[in-house]
Amino acid sequence: MADYSKEYTGVEFEDFSIKEIFNALAPDTYIPQICEGFGFLAIARSAEGVCQVAVPDPKDFEKVDWKEFDFATNTIKV
Repeated sequence: MADYSKEYTGVEFEDFSIKEIFNALAPDTYIPQICEGFGFLAIARSAEGVCQVAVPDPKDFEKVDWKEFDFATNTIKV
């Protein structure tokens, strides 16, 4: 079953909120959370308090790239 975040606008339902999970995380921690809509595998709060998501590396699916999630635009920064 696919999971979609509240912040993803491509579906009419949501399973979780990136912002709620992010707000509950301590600095420099992450939690596994798949989002089919955005295509990420985990949500993190950096030591600096920035929200990041783990996006699989398209060339090597055993690696991830941590990308910043922008709550103002509900997008992953490239």
